[in-house]
Amino acid sequence: MITNGVTMRWLLLFYSINFLFLSEISFAKGVKITLPIKSDIKNNHYLSARNAIGMVESNNNPCAKNKLTSASGKYQFMKAWNNFFKKKYGRSWTSVIPSCKSTQKIRTEMGLVQDRMFDLYYDFYAGPWIYKNRGRGYSDLELLAIYHRQGEGGANRYIRTMEDYAAGKWGNSHVKVHVRRVVNAANPVTIIASLK
Repeated sequence: MITNGVTMRWLLLFYSINFLFLSEISFAKGVKITLPIKSDIKNNHYLSARNAIGMVESNNNPCAKNKLTSASGKYQFMKAWNNFFKKKYGRSWTSVIPSCKSTQKIRTEMGLVQDRMFDLYYDFYAGPWIYKNRGRGYSDLELLAIYHRQGEGGANRYIRTMEDYAAGKWGNSHVKVHVRRVVNAANPVTIIASLK
């Protein structure tokens, strides 16, 4: 039995803080990720979204390679993106995919380069497309997942018709499954961001 008034106040404070903390976690899944139109590595929502794309595409493995296509790296860009990256970054995407036998240091360095290249892709393509398609029934994170998975033409067609041209091809699940995975991958980071 607690008789000390100071101890009782401390216990009440402790339980109140725990209740608020657990309430934040339980409601954190409802936290809306609003993405900037340009990449911003100081923006928790942007970092959460970029990380979620990498997690779903490759488990954030910079040396990952798709056995069925030319997709590679953390974000699984295909060789078709080489010219864009060479023009905007000075290196092709395939030139920054390390061997999985390379040292951890090299894999980490190349992973950071891949992050910077994803930021350029976001600045020139994904971010403006997301901004243009807000209000069409999808969150920013869902739009990013759709765009990254489908490309611009496929993404436009999907949000207009719900048709997924890539479902079942090249090892792809339906885009709905992909979007759900990206949203789920972002949630833990979102919870942390929401509690800061």
